[in-house]
Amino acid sequence: MELQNIKQTGTWGEISSVLNENFGKVNIEIEKLNLSTSRNKGLFPSESALKAQYPRPAVGDWAIIGASVPGQIWRCETAGTWTNTGVTGGGETVNLAGYVTNEELGVSMETLHSRIDTITPKLMTEAEYQALATPDPDIWYYTYEEEQP
Repeated sequence: MELQNIKQTGTWGEISSVLNENFGKVNIEIEKLNLSTSRNKGLFPSESALKAQYPRPAVGDWAIIGASVPGQIWRCETAGTWTNTGVTGGGETVNLAGYVTNEELGVSMETLHSRIDTITPKLMTEAEYQALATPDPDIWYYTYEEEQP
């Protein structure tokens, strides 16, 4: 990766272009580094496609074989060898224990979905929000603090 020198003189447009190009190159290298250290090699349609892409996996590498997730999980336990774990998975899960449910709120999923389509966002100062007699339930209020002179 070769970065451009940033001139000490010039217009902001010239300098910002060089900075943006350099940042872009640095981001590409960071992403390459992230991918090179990731043990998850991705989703593959077949065992042969996985082995063609990663013929010599490192211990700890894993991939999913199938048309979508969840799929068959393959893992490298011995350097250079892919093994079918016999486990299906790969989908991310989120632990929602302790969060309020729509049943506890007394609202059906259909109602929630229909409300999401009708809610309007509104930006206002904290003072404006505090002055509202009754907030409209079909508006999501976003507040900000005004700068004091």
